[in-house]
Amino acid sequence: MTLTYRNPSLQVTKDHRIELIESPVNPPSENQVLIHVKATGICGSDIHFWKSGAIGDLKVLDNCVLGHEAAGEVVEIGECVTNVSVGDRVAIEPGVPCGNCFLCSQGDYNLCEDVQFIGVFPYHGSMQRYITHDSRYVYRLPDNMSYSQGALVEPISVAYHGIERANLKLGEGVLVAGAGPIGLVALLLAKASGSTPLCITDLSQERLEFAKGLVPE
Repeated sequence: MTLTYRNPSLQVTKDHRIELIESPVNPPSENQVLIHVKATGICGSDIHFWKSGAIGDLKVLDNCVLGHEAAGEVVEIGECVTNVSVGDRVAIEPGVPCGNCFLCSQGDYNLCEDVQFIGVFPYHGSMQRYITHDSRYVYRLPDNMSYSQGALVEPISVAYHGIERANLKLGEGVLVAGAGPIGLVALLLAKASGSTPLCITDLSQERLEFAKGLVPE
């Protein structure tokens, strides 16, 4: 069954065009939720898929809706969903792993080679009004967090993972290579971790000036 919601969507084509189309909305399966997307980010990967049609081995072989940094409101749930309810405000974790491989079984599901990652062909992403997603990979937002802030949970988690792997300690110096969005978040997280001194590099003087204004220290 196809639901009757209007679903304007932004897709990239295999010949590097961006199109605004009307996509079908499928009802959630027993373990899925249907989300009304309220905010979605534009990642550097979205630009690469548009301009170059590929990132390494990941290629756009046909039309694909972009986007993977998103938050929205749950409007329908599958019959087996128990962790969220209709009306909940949620952030989306974009990668749905297989759950069966060695990496998944040891907790490293982010490295799953069979991950279904929205916004990466052939899996349509969050630059559409409605998206269905596995309920295990959506997370309720606190009341004081906006949808725009919720859409930043995914990119912030990337930087946070790096901070954890670096095992930062109070008073240790940090060098962040690159003052793009992820680098800036890493800089903020390093500051929050008590790191000092803080240093960030980039080829763009404009980005460095922005970083200096963001974290004057």
